Amino acid sequence: MVRPSSRFYGAFIYYLYNFALSLLLISVDKFQSAAMEISKEFGLSIFGFDVIIPESSETSEIYVVDINYFPSFKEVENFPEKLNKFLITRASQNFTS
Repeated sequence: MVRPSSRFYGAFIYYLYNFALSLLLISVDKFQSAAMEISKEFGLSIFGFDVIIPESSETSEIYVVDINYFPSFKEVENFPEKLNKFLITRASQNFTS
């Protein structure tokens, strides 16, 4: 099994985390955990997801409401370069497996 690139997730999670911080203080671990669970359950390596954050959440819970298998990454800095590196790494892992 090929594991997702943590650097790729890092950029995407960073974007989501910064957005969420403007609403509430939420640990990046919650987003990383959700991303890893989605990847595992659906076998996705490149994806985005939408969450809702209840205003009155005392536990800072997030709820995944939408998963996109190839969303827009316009907010991810240097996305074409990151995508290229990810695809090359993934292809080389498939040839060596």
